[in-house]
Formats: sequence, C-alpha cells, structure tokens
Amino acid sequence: MKPTSSIVALTSLAVAVLLWAAVFGFSMWIDSSASASADALLHARQEVARRDTDSTAIALAAATAQGREQLLSFLNKDALSLSNVINTAGRDAGVALTIGNVTQGPGPSLPKGAALHPASVTFSVHAVGPFQKLFTLAALLSDLSAASSVDGFQFVRGSDTEGWTLDANVRILTSSPI
Repeated sequence: MKPTSSIVALTSLAVAVLLWAAVFGFSMWIDSSASASADALLHARQEVARRDTDSTAIALAAATAQGREQLLSFLNKDALSLSNVINTAGRDAGVALTIGNVTQGPGPSLPKGAALHPASVTFSVHAVGPFQKLFTLAALLSDLSAASSVDGFQFVRGSDTEGWTLDANVRILTSSPI
C-alpha cells in the first residue's frame, strides 16, 4: 500500500472513531438532559400536589370552623354545669331528683392526632314522684342539651304513699375532666 493511501485510510478511521465518540457523547448528553427534565417534571408535580393538598386542608378547615366551634361549645361543659342541667330537667318535670354518683369514663375512640379528647361523665340519677312526672323526667333526660345518652331507666312502684321511683344512669360527653 502506498503511504498516501495509508494516511488517508488512517485519517478516515480516526475521523470515523471521533465521529462515533461524538455521537456517543451526544446521546449521553441527550439522555442526561431527558433525565433532568423528568426529575424536574416529577418535582413540579409533587409541588403542585402538595399545594393542592394544603389548599384543600385550608378549605376544609375553613368550611368546618363553625361546626367545630359548635362542637367545642357543646362538649366544653364541666361536671357541675352538667349536674345543673340534670337538676333543671327534674325541676321542669316537677319531681324531686338526687344525683347519687358521678363517675368519669372513657369517651369515644377518635383517630390518632384528633384535636378533641372527650371523656364521659356518668350521673346516677334517682327520683321519686308520680309515674306521669317520672315519665316526663325520663323524656327530658333522653333529650338533654348536651351530648348524652341514658344507659337505662328503671321504674319501680313503691307503696301508695311512696309512689314511683326512677333510677337512671345518664352518660354525658365532655371535654372537661371531673
């Protein structure tokens, strides 16, 4: 082979190798650019999702503010004011009423991290009087102006002079401990 044709062949080979190296480098640059674009797009989507979640939480908090305030006012009663509510029901029914025991128990189970931690207070109520008035008292105790439930009513007929007796356990939810 002639030296000139060898030089041309070697030069062509070197140019071909350099061009392939350039093509390889360009493809690597395109790949890294696409990867960076994909990462930027992923971060942008995550940021949009976070902002949407934040705005949804803010909107939910604003929409439920009045209900939460009502719930707090409904549950934020101490045992003394709750006993006054029960005594008022007795006066409204027209019977003598005594509260025997007041015990504190657990409230309803709420999700972890809940803002409210209500407890229950149970009042043992004993009343004496005519059956009709005791029945009225039972209806009033069932419909107190507090988050309450009556665990049970027990009507017992005494002698003609004693009349009827009513025993009930009134369970009320409160956010104030005893």
